[in-house]
Amino acid sequence: MGGSGTGRQYSGSSAPSRRTQSPRGFRPGVPATLFTAFFLPLLLALGIWQLNRAEEKETLFGQFAAGAGEAVPLDSRPGGLDDVPRYTRVEARGVYLDDRQFLLDNMVEAGRAGYRVLTPLLLADGRVLMVDRGWVPREFGESARTPEIGVAVEPRLVSGRLDRLPRPGIALEGEPGQGWPRVVTRGIRAGKAPGLRGTVVRPGRHPGGAVHGVGLQENGLTVQMSAEHAKRGRSWQAWLLAAMFFGPLAVAWFLYFDSGWRPGSTTNHGQLVSPAVPLPAVSLPTPAGGRTDAGLLRDTWSLVYVDQGRCGPPCRDALHDSRQTRLALGRRMDRLQRVYLYTGQAPDPAFIADEHPDLVVAALSGPDAEALAAALPNSSEGFWLVDPLGNLMMGYAPDAEPKGMLEDLKKLLRISRIG
Repeated sequence: MGGSGTGRQYSGSSAPSRRTQSPRGFRPGVPATLFTAFFLPLLLALGIWQLNRAEEKETLFGQFAAGAGEAVPLDSRPGGLDDVPRYTRVEARGVYLDDRQFLLDNMVEAGRAGYRVLTPLLLADGRVLMVDRGWVPREFGESARTPEIGVAVEPRLVSGRLDRLPRPGIALEGEPGQGWPRVVTRGIRAGKAPGLRGTVVRPGRHPGGAVHGVGLQENGLTVQMSAEHAKRGRSWQAWLLAAMFFGPLAVAWFLYFDSGWRPGSTTNHGQLVSPAVPLPAVSLPTPAGGRTDAGLLRDTWSLVYVDQGRCGPPCRDALHDSRQTRLALGRRMDRLQRVYLYTGQAPDPAFIADEHPDLVVAALSGPDAEALAAALPNSSEGFWLVDPLGNLMMGYAPDAEPKGMLEDLKKLLRISRIG
């Protein structure tokens, strides 16, 4: 990786021997653990709920398909309808009770509010069957009127499917309206009319021709999937749900731990040293005649500047940029130390004391420094970033842009849990 910013390369006999690093262990942080502990059971519960809904739909489709046979005549069938399965095709002869109709409020069709028209059908034996004749839009405003839903009182044959009594989208509190047709907002309970057993006949088309002129819509109960198709749908939906949840985890695990793949493009401004080079722990001489601790480049992040001269103007500019970069880290500045290693004459001690009192200055010379110098690339003048474990991981040219260096340091210190 070169000091010119294009990246220095190891070459020749001075190339360091890179130690084989053990693969990084999986150590999730506290936020990630809490996030997983909360959302994993939630997502699994939602998945189970969806599967249960699929089973319920499959049951409904099966009931609907089972009821597609020959229509059961209700007017010749004595007793109640409790033993007749839901969605069974039925037919009945009788007379509509035009003066006892219900308008079930808060029913929406195609985004419009309106009523379901429920009309009692009086059978010849005195029993009453509620017929869902369809939907009609509701008028609003001061001049709003109850829709005209009159039907001719004459014998007729009604055919359709047996279903439960409909319920409104929003069941409002309050007493039902007065007069007829009666507006209700909480549904109709069985037992309000003789013979009503909590069921309703939903015709495939309007049984009374008179309602066509008042906007009463078709009420065919349309099912577009067969029971067999619904069963297949449930199967692939379950597999899709499992793949969406576990697929990304499996791919990420394989890419990170097994394939060794890393993204080709990066957002760092410095030149990555890959793999990172472990630096030896050595004690270096200082200009004052002492020596540094052997763990100088351990336990904290280190921004190391290497210079071969007496720290002339370019060196002083680089040290100024490193000082301002560290100050710009704010509350994280204490996690980064600045180290100045020189290979020639020592810098002016007065300059260091006045301008850079926090700077650790040491000579990269002597027998103990040879191992450290050998671990650095050739022509190693410039900035080097060393992690708290003593690994050389990134380099910058001496005239590197401080803004890019600051962005890299902020990102590393934000995600790092060491040092």
